[in-house]
Amino acid sequence: MSEYQYYEFRTVDRRLSETEMHELRLHSTRAKITATSFTNEYNWGSFKGDADIWMEKYFDGHLYFANWGTRVLQLALPIKLLPRETASLYCVTDAASVRRVSSKLILRFILEQEDRYEEDLLEGDGVLSSLLPLRNDIAGGDLRALYLGWLMSVQQGQVDDDEVEPPVPANLGKLSGVLLDFADFLHIDPDLIATAAKASLLTKNQKPTGKETAAWVASLPGAEKDRILVELISGDDPHVGANLRARFSHDHDTANCMALPPRRKAAELRAAAAERRKKDGRNQQRS
Repeated sequence: MSEYQYYEFRTVDRRLSETEMHELRLHSTRAKITATSFTNEYNWGSFKGDADIWMEKYFDGHLYFANWGTRVLQLALPIKLLPRETASLYCVTDAASVRRVSSKLILRFILEQEDRYEEDLLEGDGVLSSLLPLRNDIAGGDLRALYLGWLMSVQQGQVDDDEVEPPVPANLGKLSGVLLDFADFLHIDPDLIATAAKASLLTKNQKPTGKETAAWVASLPGAEKDRILVELISGDDPHVGANLRARFSHDHDTANCMALPPRRKAAELRAAAAERRKKDGRNQQRS
């Protein structure tokens, strides 16, 4: 069976310049290149660029798929929207990693299934667009995608048995559509997710009321509110709103957080997921 590879890159916060589009074109005469994207499929030959360098220099999102079982998703965020120390709690393996380049962090999630040849080709066009909202969710303080990346590392055996899980985000048992797509794209074991989600059920993550939002805004120092308004009006920083929402989300969730059970070890999560499959009569091997 022939080989198939799909590459897609997208910008979110800006448009590519004519010079940058010309630089990309030098790597491919067949690719579809726009002011916000680069897309190409390969049935023979291979990609002439470097995906990591392109993410560092040009793009905010990258998706790769090969029909021999490899899948990659990369997302870039400004460092001020996601502290590296936060991302590093979850992205610490080859399967889920983080790197800092200048003023941004780049998250990378990799699925390698060398013994699995995917005969039903993934319809690559549109997949990255469906996953890009994760970037805004993470920037807004929703760390469930990062925790799912850590679970994928557990699933792939890249986390030692005795390693304790990172903080479990709220609402892990109630995934959004984009998080379900993320888990499906990377083949994250649903039994492992359900097992891990038990520790997030005690976390209140109710939508804040207008009264709570107003109280939080009122608590901000006057000089800081003036600075934020100036930044919003000037429009020089497209991330002012996301940064503010992330701060509010963190403070709100902290204030409404109930006591959580002790964090579990990776081996405990694997064993509990296997037991859950056994009880449901789905004792197939997960890889």
